[in-house]
Amino acid sequence: MPRKNRQLRIGDAAPAFNLRDAVTGNDVSLEDQAGKPLVLVFGRGTW
Repeated sequence: MPRKNRQLRIGDAAPAFNLRDAVTGNDVSLEDQAGKPLVLVFGRGTW
């Protein structure tokens, strides 16, 4: 299924998502971080 590409702009709300914590293996959602300082970095490419 094709993904809809949309660039976020300053002030846009981040989309809801879940990621697995690389240290604990627990799922973490953006909602879990509400009210805490948070830096989101989205990158493309390979490591």
